Amino acid sequence: MEPPALRIRRGRRQDFAAVMRLLMPEEGEADRRTLRRFRHIVADLGADLYVAELAGKVVGVIHASYARQLTGAQRARVEGLAADPDCRQHAVEQRLLEFIVARARGRACADVSCVPTSDDTAAIVRAAGLDPVGTRYSRPLSGEA
Repeated sequence: MEPPALRIRRGRRQDFAAVMRLLMPEEGEADRRTLRRFRHIVADLGADLYVAELAGKVVGVIHASYARQLTGAQRARVEGLAADPDCRQHAVEQRLLEFIVARARGRACADVSCVPTSDDTAAIVRAAGLDPVGTRYSRPLSGEA
């Protein structure tokens, strides 16, 4: 039997509990302010919040923001990236990151950057082609076709 396929889709308001479990596993119940902020992010057309599903269960999340520049192309920044540790064999974080790089390229961004929160995330970010620049990792997109 073939394993279930990983599906990446735009985040929805009802994904709040699953996303919070991935981003803050040690925390308890999130407060109303966090819920309100999550709803604003999901509704924001100037940002992307995508989740990865495996057999109908949310197993990964990525949040990216886009900043317009006065004298050049906009820039993409990965604000949050997390996946269920039990799903490492599916390379969820790497696939979400590659998805956002493709989205940033489609939005004609000059580059995409990320500040990894752990050594594991730094390795995933490097595997996606982002190079260290100080404390963040960055990948220029303007020269890519």
